[in-house]
Amino acid sequence: VQNYPALKAFLEQQKAPNGQPLDYSTVDVPVLMACLRFLTQSMLSYADVHDILQGFEPLINLRNRSIIGHGFEGVSKDIVGKVYEGDLLEDLRTLLVRIGLNVSEGPFVQLRRELRRRVEKL
Repeated sequence: VQNYPALKAFLEQQKAPNGQPLDYSTVDVPVLMACLRFLTQSMLSYADVHDILQGFEPLINLRNRSIIGHGFEGVSKDIVGKVYEGDLLEDLRTLLVRIGLNVSEGPFVQLRRELRRRVEKL
């Protein structure tokens, strides 16, 4: 951050979810979202990526309260459906495409193709 004065100035103006100044000395979801907001100011093509990620925030809160996070609350498909507006899988696919990942094929198809390619080089 020190090498990017404009980013540093932007981050210093941001607030954490608790209303306090954003602590960008550690990388966490609020810091990453602030960095993405900074990028969307100059690269409008990332605005939809920011919007999709912002929509995932209720899911982050669920995860944090679950056993894999910091709590003991349960998470189910029904609970996710209540806190997430929209089609989660479709939004994840859209996000992956926007950041340049191929989602038209399953991971095992991609793995098989890569293994064949490497074996043929032997």
